[in-house]
Amino acid sequence: MLTRLRALVGGRKPTVTRASDELPAEAATVIAAATIVDRGADDEGSPRVLVMTAHGTFRYSFDGARDWLRQAFPALTDAQMARAVKLLTSRVTEFQRDAIAAPAKRSDWASWKPLEI
Repeated sequence: MLTRLRALVGGRKPTVTRASDELPAEAATVIAAATIVDRGADDEGSPRVLVMTAHGTFRYSFDGARDWLRQAFPALTDAQMARAVKLLTSRVTEFQRDAIAAPAKRSDWASWKPLEI
């Protein structure tokens, strides 16, 4: 009956939306705003990279990132999860590249000189 009524008034069937591989805006924003801290190596020489987000802090590793994403965003599909892990990995890689590229500079405050008037 509903289909006849819909045909009579020229309506269409509601379209079924397919699951998108695109990350939800909240997940992408949380990952983009993450603060990454390198805590140096532990006693065994393994790197300790911490990722601090609005949804908690975790020690970065591939499995750690996947576990954190599952806990923080349980509604993500497998394709979205893969994209989120890649985005998080690229953020950590970018942080590490910038940390290596910018050597520590000596601050200028230690070598100040009074103004000559």
